[in-house]
Amino acid sequence: MEQWLDKNNEVVFLRRDAAYKIEAHGLTPKPVRVVTQWANDVKQEGTSRVYRTQVGSPKAGWVMVRVVVDYRKYGPGGQTFGVVTAYCEGTQVCPAFVNSTVG
Repeated sequence: MEQWLDKNNEVVFLRRDAAYKIEAHGLTPKPVRVVTQWANDVKQEGTSRVYRTQVGSPKAGWVMVRVVVDYRKYGPGGQTFGVVTAYCEGTQVCPAFVNSTVG
């Protein structure tokens, strides 16, 4: 399990099952972390927060990356559920440049 602080200094957990899910969408943990830390569009939806930001470059193109994090309490020590999913909007698998752009 990985963890980091989001743009509001709240802990985000990335559990193994969610990591597998984001890998299926062509993402590594790094762009997921970056989106939660730098998103310019953040909306609260119940116990979840949806982070969105464009990733890319003029040469490679741009895609909107969406990350959903559930902050309800889950597990020992007051941990939250964490990342539910992350994906590029409008496509099943994110272009490879998404991982390298934030790397």
